[in-house]
Amino acid sequence: MAIYQKDIQKFRSLLRQFERIVNTHSKNCCLNVSMAQCHVLLQINIDNNSTTNELSKKLNLDTSTISRTVDNLVKSNLVLRSENPNDRRSLNLNLTSDGIKLCNAINKDADDLYAKVLRNIEEKKQKSVINNFELLVKALIENVEYKEKNSDCCG
Repeated sequence: MAIYQKDIQKFRSLLRQFERIVNTHSKNCCLNVSMAQCHVLLQINIDNNSTTNELSKKLNLDTSTISRTVDNLVKSNLVLRSENPNDRRSLNLNLTSDGIKLCNAINKDADDLYAKVLRNIEEKKQKSVINNFELLVKALIENVEYKEKNSDCCG
């Protein structure tokens, strides 16, 4: 099946609209932390004992950016650094009790919003939307990884 230019343009327009809506909500739901800090907190919450290198790979951000973000989270008493018993050159990152509380609040807010969003979709189509969104994200990841390997994304 051919993909037509008008379909690609419509898809891109929908993605921009989606991005604006999600970014607006994310700015509101991240409660006194930046978007980058919010993403780092949520990833540490998922992984537990993360390192800056692991976060850098998972969040697709430069290690120095992650380090600065983590520094601010440590200063805000949201993240703790501890020795990594497996590698003395890296530090494990964990949430403090305040960091856990903040992550719980962020997750609850986001879960509530997206539950409402999904309820606006026919029940029998909800799983399909989630599965198709997963396909889209995987395709984007594959393309980004391909572009990074070839480093000529605009040429």
